Amino acid sequence: MKIEKVIFFVETFFTDRDYHRFGMRTFIENGLEVEVWDFTPFLTPSTFQQAGHPGISTWKKRRLFLTKREAISAISGLSPSCFVVSFIHYNYDTFLLYWMLSRRRIRYCIQAFALPQSSTLKDIAKRSLAKIGNVF
Repeated sequence: MKIEKVIFFVETFFTDRDYHRFGMRTFIENGLEVEVWDFTPFLTPSTFQQAGHPGISTWKKRRLFLTKREAISAISGLSPSCFVVSFIHYNYDTFLLYWMLSRRRIRYCIQAFALPQSSTLKDIAKRSLAKIGNVF
């Protein structure tokens, strides 16, 4: 299926600098509809509470989601002609977002920094083994 819309998922403030850095203009000039879905309010609420952050983009295609439920509802309405570029981490808090993308057969990519880190997995394993060791 042909891609008609590209949606960027972000969990921090989307700025005018990001607009240029992500190449939004290039996508638009090539006939694609482009949006930014901002999940900052429920994924990084401490960041969102920094009201008046300088440089926040006022781009009209930036969509702010206040709750995870609202985001999941919007994802469930997407068609397979969408492609998502995700800048949100893949973890317990975001699992339902990624699950819904897969369920709707929406193609997506995630940035390398968003993947669980192997050192984190090693730390989890060490802590788990330490807890087991304390039991015996």
